[in-house]
Amino acid sequence: MNIRHLEFVVAVAEYKNFTKAAEAVHISQPSLSHAVATIEKQIGTSLFHRLGRTVALTSAGEAFVESARVILRDLAVLHESVRSVNELESGHLDIAAPQSTAAGILADAVGLFRTQFPGISLRIQTSENAHDIERLVRTGKCELALTTEKVAPPLLEEVCSVQSNLAVFPPGTDVQEGVLPHSAFAGKPLIVPTGIYQYYGGFLLDIPSGLEQPVLAVETDSRQALIPLVLSGAGITFLPTGLATHAQRLGCVVREINPPLTQEIRLIMRQGPLSPAALEFRRAVYSLNPETSAT
Repeated sequence: MNIRHLEFVVAVAEYKNFTKAAEAVHISQPSLSHAVATIEKQIGTSLFHRLGRTVALTSAGEAFVESARVILRDLAVLHESVRSVNELESGHLDIAAPQSTAAGILADAVGLFRTQFPGISLRIQTSENAHDIERLVRTGKCELALTTEKVAPPLLEEVCSVQSNLAVFPPGTDVQEGVLPHSAFAGKPLIVPTGIYQYYGGFLLDIPSGLEQPVLAVETDSRQALIPLVLSGAGITFLPTGLATHAQRLGCVVREINPPLTQEIRLIMRQGPLSPAALEFRRAVYSLNPETSAT
């Protein structure tokens, strides 16, 4: 078994069809089928369920493909690392991030990186599920990710920035000008992402005991629904600057908060060397926050 064989199996897994996979790896369909069958014979188990014109991974196939992707990613890093950073004239970099981060520090870092390395294309995958973000990096589909969640070993994480959130009110809400104290939210209906209400613990403690606590009006597992819910008048939410600015353009009322409501942004990666493109993107992320530094 060689690297080419790993590419064959991964291609079949991605296209779920031997003919399309053969076209992608530039060999004939019979040759691809024979190669996969040979691999299955060598390891003593089937990697795919043959379902007529399509295929699906077996449990063994899922484990094989996950490991194969990691090996292929590491091999690509090995090849790219022999070149100088100054030779980053082509190629691509895969990054994962939740939408809230993609609209903030990720967008800024992408703009800076593309200015410096216009020949490198970036492929960004978004998910609001922290486990999905973690899996994209762990399986080698993405080399880097930005997230507000801590990750489990063996992944590595670095706190690279702090994200400030602004208060976003429904259109037409009569809100005092300037920066709002936490007490301004006493008794107000809040719209929050599922599982994040505890994140507002310090914020809630700052509201004087004599005032009514905010009401958890809506809890949603879709961060994409936060702005539409505010626009509908369902309540108030807190969004990073990028998304809050977008909501303001749509008619929402936006205010700063004091003390600020912040979250740490983490850059996550697998153990091992980063590609030259990933190293430069990491530097771009850190350059946006002078209080942090990339080693």
